Amino acid sequence: MTGATVTEELDVATRLRASVARISRRLQRATSDLPLTASEIAVLSATRRLGPVGLGRLAAEEAMNPTMLSRVVRALEQAGLLQREEDPGDRRAARVAVSEDGHRLVERVRTERADALDRALDRLEPSQRAVVIGALPALEALAEALREEVP
Repeated sequence: MTGATVTEELDVATRLRASVARISRRLQRATSDLPLTASEIAVLSATRRLGPVGLGRLAAEEAMNPTMLSRVVRALEQAGLLQREEDPGDRRAARVAVSEDGHRLVERVRTERADALDRALDRLEPSQRAVVIGALPALEALAEALREEVP
């Protein structure tokens, strides 16, 4: 930040982190009746986004250690939301894919959370809503910068 003191920069970073965390927690509550953890929803959503995917890439994508990812994948398989399949390029490796029930669940989560966010945005003053919408490209760039910064 140009022209800002170290204290002001830390304050901005702290406020941004806290705001993003509160938004995330409140959106998670929009689907609080789900029998899944936040990690399970994240892995299911990432698997849907990536298509059939190897566990190594999925672990890297979600920044999860392989042991934790294995537990999450096993729980999602047992719930019938993920299916394990042989990797056609390497018969020793496995990939996971989202089942039909998993697709329906991810879509439900996406819809319910988007609807909750839309309702909240509608309650903002028009000028505040415009600022949030205008900040989206910068927030998307920040998310990518953090992806590179915090592997």
